[in-house]
Amino acid sequence: MQLFSSQDFDVLTILQDNETFLLMTGYWKTHTEPVLVKIYRNIHVAERDILIAEWARRQQLVHPVLAQILEYGHTKAGEPYCIYEHPTGTSLAELPPRQVQELGFFMPLLADILEGLGYLHAHDMQHGAITSHAIRILENTGRPQLTDYGVSIYGQRETAELVQTAPAMGLPPEMIRRIIPDGRADLYALGATLYEVLTGRPVFDGEPLDILRSHLYKDVTALQQFLPRFPDALARFVHTLLEKDRALRFHTAEEALRFLAEYSLLPARSSNDKMQVRVALRVAR
Repeated sequence: MQLFSSQDFDVLTILQDNETFLLMTGYWKTHTEPVLVKIYRNIHVAERDILIAEWARRQQLVHPVLAQILEYGHTKAGEPYCIYEHPTGTSLAELPPRQVQELGFFMPLLADILEGLGYLHAHDMQHGAITSHAIRILENTGRPQLTDYGVSIYGQRETAELVQTAPAMGLPPEMIRRIIPDGRADLYALGATLYEVLTGRPVFDGEPLDILRSHLYKDVTALQQFLPRFPDALARFVHTLLEKDRALRFHTAEEALRFLAEYSLLPARSSNDKMQVRVALRVAR
């Protein structure tokens, strides 16, 4: 475990700075690609050990859709920090909805994300903070990568922290109720992210506390009210991810992937990328 030093960076640019965490990007040591740095603030002492243990486990995972953890440790003030790889690319938040709505882009993107989540969940971990900013389309491959992981200790999150997080991500109702999460919490957050990038608007809007209440009690406006030509099956897929009762969502990422495999219009990304075969093979494994 390392001690954070800003001297290891050539450049550090602040992306987000609040009472809960500091998020920065920059060039680190001998890495030619940028990295992402996340420093947690005002975190309970007991949670620090949980974070460090979780990062240690995640560092052992290797999957093309999951950003690799390069280093973790504490700052001089005792705040836990983590450094992720952050290759050049574009966040999903930066893409116009019209591009995301194209099935030739949407279907391979979704299949890749679900495959990565399935791998993560199979190792008894969750991403914990899926947003349109945490999904990046890499410049060199055109494929997605999940980064900026959250923590799997939702049950101990304070209301003030949830209020800060509410405008940024689709908070699963069980997280708000402080119920121990499983992989279905990630699926809810993914559903909220897909809804946002497809329609150009969040699932729920308003003041942070209103957003929290909406995730608990308010019905989601039908996706096809904004996208009348979007395929019925895929609209149903997104709304299944967004079920408030997690028992009504897809139970696993693999089950969600199977739904896509059964969907008849699985376009190829290119002539060399037979998406329908790729998805079917993933489900069969």
